Amino acid sequence: MQNGKSLATRLGIKEAHEAFYKTQDIYGCANWICEESVNGFIAICNSCLLCNIAKQMGTPSPCQLHCLSPIEAMIKGVEPNSIFSVEKTLWDGDTYLVRVCTDA
Repeated sequence: MQNGKSLATRLGIKEAHEAFYKTQDIYGCANWICEESVNGFIAICNSCLLCNIAKQMGTPSPCQLHCLSPIEAMIKGVEPNSIFSVEKTLWDGDTYLVRVCTDA
């Protein structure tokens, strides 16, 4: 979380939803779609190569460490008062569902 602002700056992220798309562009393993909601947006992902590989190899979930925490840090770097809520992950279900409230 401490490096979120500097990472967002280095990657040219100016708006919260861009953190999902930038990681998608860099790593090419997830297919994030962001949709506006009443007080922010919802990020949905139905496929992640890293998650699939980790499941096949029997390793622990990579979701929080390699994906969700860095994305949250970058979002908090550009929207410090935002609320980042992970409701579902591909590790435990059929989709990622993350709600980001930027009007906090």
